[in-house]
Amino acid sequence: NSVAEPMYVRIEDAAGKSATVVNADESINLRPSWQEWAIPYSDLAGVNLSRIEKMVIGVGSATSPTAGGTGTVYVDDIGYGRPAAE
Repeated sequence: NSVAEPMYVRIEDAAGKSATVVNADESINLRPSWQEWAIPYSDLAGVNLSRIEKMVIGVGSATSPTAGGTGTVYVDDIGYGRPAAE
C-alpha cells in the first residue's frame, strides 16, 4: 500500500482492560527499512502488565478498522521488560 496510515498496538489483560498506542510516525507503514518502536509502560496505564492475554498490531484506524490495503509488515523481536542489548 502506498498510502500513509498509522500503526497501532492494543494490549489487553485477563480482566479485559485494554490500552491502544498509536505510533507517532504516521508514515511508518511506508518505510522500506526496519523501524524500532519502544512503548513506555506509562502508555499502557490501566492494563495489568503481569496478566497480558492479547496483543493486536494493526495498520489504519484502531477505533474503526476496515479491510483494505495490501502489502507486508514484518514484526520482529517483541520484548517486555528491560531494553534489549544492541
